[in-house]
Amino acid sequence: MQFYIIDLYQVENAKKLPAWALRVNIREGWQILSDIGHATGISWEGQNREYNRYHANTWRFWKTKEDFLKFYYHYKACLDEYKRAYKIKPKYLDFIGNVPMQEILDNINTDSEEKSVIKYMLERKSKNMSVEEIDIMKNLLTK
Repeated sequence: MQFYIIDLYQVENAKKLPAWALRVNIREGWQILSDIGHATGISWEGQNREYNRYHANTWRFWKTKEDFLKFYYHYKACLDEYKRAYKIKPKYLDFIGNVPMQEILDNINTDSEEKSVIKYMLERKSKNMSVEEIDIMKNLLTK
């Protein structure tokens, strides 16, 4: 998945993106947002099914509340810019109002980087670990 941020200011970012990158941000941004919802246990009307909450370009946007908000406002600016520039309303603009922002923010992980990685390993990679290794990982979570 891809999501392009080339300017810290959301509106400027959306205006500066090449047309193809703006389209990518709109399409794949919705999938990222949907996956963040799945990762935080939140669902809404119009949400995509989960693709991969641990994809590197998704995970980085739900690791902290600040990262999520940065992504969300950049995504919203891309939707608005597309509508302004092409006079076409992206379908996701209809669904963006359904996203329960506060619930997502309330459920975003506040663990350290290390604990986040351990949880990922236990959830997605435990089949590659011995029982002893799994126990070590679980013990690390309690420290």
